[in-house]
Amino acid sequence: MAQTSITELRGRYWTLMTEIRQRLEVIRGVYQESKRLPGFASRELVYLQLRMICELIGLACLTAHGDMSTVQTKKIRDTHEPGKILKYLDELHPLFYPIPVDQELDADGDLAAIIPNFSGLYLRKQEVSKLYGLSGDMLHQGSIVKFEPNKEWDYKESAAWVNKIIGLLSRHFIVLSDRKRAIYAIMQAKETGRVTILDLTLGDPTHWPDWFQALQGEG
Repeated sequence: MAQTSITELRGRYWTLMTEIRQRLEVIRGVYQESKRLPGFASRELVYLQLRMICELIGLACLTAHGDMSTVQTKKIRDTHEPGKILKYLDELHPLFYPIPVDQELDADGDLAAIIPNFSGLYLRKQEVSKLYGLSGDMLHQGSIVKFEPNKEWDYKESAAWVNKIIGLLSRHFIVLSDRKRAIYAIMQAKETGRVTILDLTLGDPTHWPDWFQALQGEG
């Protein structure tokens, strides 16, 4: 992969992560103003953002592997449904999905190591389609049988989904198609408060940590 294409890829990934962060901020604003908004309006605004975030996660995974000839087909590049994108990529490359991490800093405050964190709360790849479908349901009134006017909205379910998204993306990396490099993304860098994207070199897969080799073997 040429350096120029990596630069372009990083820019596209940064744009997608920035939009996800902005949409999370919209949700936060809705929660803060929920007492001033009708319940249905709060619910629809939140679940619209969640649905769009699911699509953006799918597009981010596709972006990280966009140089693969197998994802250049019109069928996959024209779809916006995250479930179809993730299922397709899962068959091609088991490390296609963002990996949530913690980071260790050295005495000077510089990045020393990143460590995967699979024990925390984060959005699993199989949950993206579930959230996407749920969000779509929340944006429709439903049949006359199920219609409940002025039903009070409980925000706790949506807040749980938001926390999973933050757990996945707050600090994560995603392996590129050549499996030699990865993108490391920080959704809110301490210095700038903005999304920051860094390059990682993974090296020979046989020298990857045990957890990484185990993850590579997942289907």
